[in-house]
Amino acid sequence: MFFKNTRREILHINNVLQELECFVNTDPGANYDLIVGTDSQRHKAMIKYATVIFLWNLNSRKFRLFFNRELVNEKSKDIVYRLVSETAKSLEIAHILEESRVVEIIGRNCLTIHIDAGYNGRSRKAIPACTGIASGFNHKIKPDAWVASWVADRYSK
Repeated sequence: MFFKNTRREILHINNVLQELECFVNTDPGANYDLIVGTDSQRHKAMIKYATVIFLWNLNSRKFRLFFNRELVNEKSKDIVYRLVSETAKSLEIAHILEESRVVEIIGRNCLTIHIDAGYNGRSRKAIPACTGIASGFNHKIKPDAWVASWVADRYSK
């Protein structure tokens, strides 16, 4: 699995984990948020998914951002299906992060999944399914799920 950083350099997930670890090691006593979020956009008969890993040093306000884009041939227009797929993609990355040295250093409670569903609009139908599959992790929904609804949204277009 490959990601890009903000300089658009392509990195394997193992290199992403190394960069995250180096970032944390520059200020190991700081408080961190490690957030994963996914958004999707329909492009004709395809759906473009964008998954973001966002590591934020809450003390210095510095961050590291990595994103992955995936174009999938899906014809489903069902909002629940798409939002559950987004959540599943975030969970896949969260499981990788959970086993990483980064989470070992900053603590598992710092790892959160942002779900691109909220109580306003059509996405509210997906909240029970999405929060159900993400129940093993800290998770947030809109409007608090800004990595999924704002950051990943930018990379899914």
